[in-house]
Amino acid sequence: MIRKLASTCFYVGCVPGAPGTYASLVAVGLCLLLMHFLGSAVAALIALALAAVLFFLGAWLGRWAEGYFGTGDPSAFVLDEIVGYFVAVAPVLLVFPNAEVLPVLGLPFLFFRVFDVLKPFPVNVAETAPDGWGIMLDDVVAGCYAAVSSITGMVLFADVLVRSGG
Repeated sequence: MIRKLASTCFYVGCVPGAPGTYASLVAVGLCLLLMHFLGSAVAALIALALAAVLFFLGAWLGRWAEGYFGTGDPSAFVLDEIVGYFVAVAPVLLVFPNAEVLPVLGLPFLFFRVFDVLKPFPVNVAETAPDGWGIMLDDVVAGCYAAVSSITGMVLFADVLVRSGG
């Protein structure tokens, strides 16, 4: 019961439709709360710490989830999406601590979902790692791609996306 609760992110992964997207939105909401109460830099550090802890928990639970759900990388298992989004958003929060909320949280979300779904090289290679490692690694790599893409986009459009410091 506890393993299912954790691996599905309190059953978010069991919601029909797009459980990976729903789980990523949960991570967006958590980051929003952290930013509101603690600021961008602290939110980024907490996101990175959570990503590290959940990565290893997810790798351990991933193997169990494949057996429990009877398929490789089951869609109900969504800890990997939480980790991937945290990896995507943390660098953006650190580089743009004064950015508007929508781009700083939204761009990493959009880019992460695109890279997670399309699985460009080496995301597709990372998912072939054995046991629960592959489940987690592909989302970490997709999160890295999303972080770089988000930062690049924000640099290119900084005058539009970043508040003037006044």
